[in-house]
Amino acid sequence: MDDLYGRPGRPQVLYVEDEPTNAFLMRALFRLRPHLELIVAADGAEAIALGGAIRPALLLLDLRLHDCWGSDLLPRLRTQFRWRHVPAVAVTAEADFDGAHSGFIETWQKPLDLHFVMQRLDRWLPAPTGWRPPATAPAAHEARAC
Repeated sequence: MDDLYGRPGRPQVLYVEDEPTNAFLMRALFRLRPHLELIVAADGAEAIALGGAIRPALLLLDLRLHDCWGSDLLPRLRTQFRWRHVPAVAVTAEADFDGAHSGFIETWQKPLDLHFVMQRLDRWLPAPTGWRPPATAPAAHEARAC
C-alpha cells in the first residue's frame, strides 16, 4: 500500500509527548491500527531532529513539553519541514485550550478517551479498503492514561 504521499509504506503519525506513560498508551492504541506507523518524539528538539527523515500524515502534539510549548512547536515544524498541510491535533490536559487559533484541527483532552481516539484516527487516516480493525481491545494495564 502507498502512504498518503504516494510512497510505499504506511502513513506515519508523529506524536510528540514527554510523558512515557502517555506515549506507552498511544503505542498500545496504534497496535490496533497496524496500517499506521506511530513515531514518538520525547520533546520538541527530538521532533525537529526527526523532521527531515519523516513525512507524517498526522501530527499529535502534547502542549506542555518540558522543552517547549506544543503550540510554539507546530509552526516551526510546518515551516522548517514544509508540513503546512499536515493536520495537527493538540493532545492536552488543558481544559480551556482553543486549538483553532493555534493551527490545530482539533484537541484531544487528557486523560484520553480511548474509543474517541480510535474514531478520530479512523476519520483522519482511514484504513485501506477491506481492512478490518482487530476485535480485541488493549489490555487493561495498557489502556490507562495518566
